[in-house]
Amino acid sequence: MSVQKNSINNVILRVAIKTTGAWNPIKPVFAFSTTGSTNAAQDISKAKLYFTGGSDVFSAAIQAGSVTSPSGNFQVSSTQALIGDTTNYFWLVYDVPPTAG
Repeated sequence: MSVQKNSINNVILRVAIKTTGAWNPIKPVFAFSTTGSTNAAQDISKAKLYFTGGSDVFSAAIQAGSVTSPSGNFQVSSTQALIGDTTNYFWLVYDVPPTAG
């Protein structure tokens, strides 16, 4: 997959969370890192988390959280509660500014 300068919603990672049984819905908190980026502060303008429910196909319809200018370790608290008895899919995407290296 190629990531271009001046682009949005570049899928970096898909996270699948399987839920079973009856329970009170929770909103997960995700811990990520930009380790491996040569210059995250310059190359990533925003990290966003999207939720596609039980679908493993990316969609930008439901944004579940975001962090502006992530660099190093960062957390994203989901605004979307997990759905019971299914696999819940979350997607970490990066927006890349035109000034990226």
